[in-house]
Amino acid sequence: MREYGKVGPTFWTGETGKKIKKAGPNAQIVALYLQTAPGSNMLGLYYLPIPVLAHETGMTLEEASKALQCLSEVGFAEYDHDSEHVFLPRMAHYQIGSGLTIGKDGPDKRVVGIKKQLETLRKNPFFNRFLELYREPYHLQEVSPSEAPQKPLRSQDQDQDCQEHLQEQAQEQEQKVSVSVVPT
Repeated sequence: MREYGKVGPTFWTGETGKKIKKAGPNAQIVALYLQTAPGSNMLGLYYLPIPVLAHETGMTLEEASKALQCLSEVGFAEYDHDSEHVFLPRMAHYQIGSGLTIGKDGPDKRVVGIKKQLETLRKNPFFNRFLELYREPYHLQEVSPSEAPQKPLRSQDQDQDCQEHLQEQAQEQEQKVSVSVVPT
């Protein structure tokens, strides 16, 4: 378990943060939880059963699942229900940095730490996706891809659930804003 996690102010004001806000408070809570969860790591690849997520956030299983799906829709997180693994594609960028350097004394010591942690995550269905994103910036050329099957694309049914949720949120907002004018 890591001792700390970075959450930048753009969590609330950035482009993705604004999309998460539109998805509702449960999506915001789950997004913050995913970045700071006890089982999380700096790479954003970890095991997280939905019952644990629901318990620790105080949500029902349905609310936690729907929030995860909405986070997937906005590109914040990906979840594999079969293996119960989550992947936050930008987590390493925010926790480690956009790239690491190789100096005259060798690579940044974090490269060694990343490689060591990656070796424990080979069965994670998002392992190869992580390598696609971070192989170059983190100097992971010698890390071989996993032979585990790649994560399939999410289904249209799940996409529809989140879209319906976002439409419900928009309708609620419109109802709050609309004001009846009664002639006097």
